[in-house]
Amino acid sequence: MRQLRLSDPPLEVKVRAPADPKALDLALSTLEGVRARREDDGWIVLAGDSEAGLDAVIDPLATSLELEVGAPQVAFRETVTRTAEAHREFKKHGGLGRFADLTLEVAPAPSFDFKDRSGRSLPDRLLKVVRDAIDVDLEKGPVGGFPVVGLRVALLQARSHPIDSDPFTFTLTTRRVLRDAIRDAKPVILEPLARLDLNVPQAQAADVLADLKTRRARVEKKDGGHLRALVPYGNIFGYRAALAGMTGGTGTFIRSYAHHAPLPIHVAPIGRPPGA
Repeated sequence: MRQLRLSDPPLEVKVRAPADPKALDLALSTLEGVRARREDDGWIVLAGDSEAGLDAVIDPLATSLELEVGAPQVAFRETVTRTAEAHREFKKHGGLGRFADLTLEVAPAPSFDFKDRSGRSLPDRLLKVVRDAIDVDLEKGPVGGFPVVGLRVALLQARSHPIDSDPFTFTLTTRRVLRDAIRDAKPVILEPLARLDLNVPQAQAADVLADLKTRRARVEKKDGGHLRALVPYGNIFGYRAALAGMTGGTGTFIRSYAHHAPLPIHVAPIGRPPGA
C-alpha cells in the first residue's frame, strides 16, 4: 500500500467575503503560518492541522468581514501507483493549421518532478507551455477532482511545426496526454491519517477501542489505558467531545499528522461524516 507524507496540512476550510474580497486577501496576507489558495469559483481554501487551529484564524475575520465559511473538509489527494505513458498527435490542415505531437510518462515518486527526456526536441517557449499545462492539470485529478501529488512526469518525445504549433494546441494536447497517462497508471485517492496517542481510564479502554474500530482505526499500541492508533482524519471530527463522553471527561489525546494512504474503494471521500 502506497503511503506519502506530504507537507500539505490535512484539513481545509473554504471561506469567502462577497462584500469585500480584497479585504480578505489583505487580511490573509498578514497572517503567518496560514496556507491559502484561491479556487476558480472565488472561494479561498485555508489549510491547517486541526479544527481549533483553523477556527483561531477564521473566527476573528468572520465578524469583521462577514465571511461565508464552509464546513471543515479533509485534504484528499490523488496519486498514481504504477508507471504508464501516453501519446497523442494533433493535426489540423487547411486554413489556420495546428500541430502538436508528444509522449508523456508518469511514475510514482516521493514528490512532484518533471524531466525533459526528449533530447530538447521542443523550443523553450513550447517546453514552458507543456510544463505550465501539466501544473494546471495536476490541480484536479481524474478520480475525484483532488490535487495529484507524488508523481514524476517525463516528456519522452515531442514534435512541433515552426508555423502550425502554437501554445493553445500544445496546452490542449499536453493536458489530454497527461490525463490518459494518469488513468493508465492506476490512480487512487489518498486520505490523511492522524496518529492518536490516548490516555484513558483502564476501565473504559475497551469501549474506546471499540469506538476507534468503527472509525476505521488501526491500533498500533495497547498498554492498559495508553492507546495509540492511526485514524482517518475524516472520522475524527468532534472526537474530543466523543472521548469525553466515553470516559466521563477524563480521557485525553494528542493528535498528529501521520501520512496519506489510499482510501479504500468502498469508502466515499467525504469531508465530514453525517451527524458529526
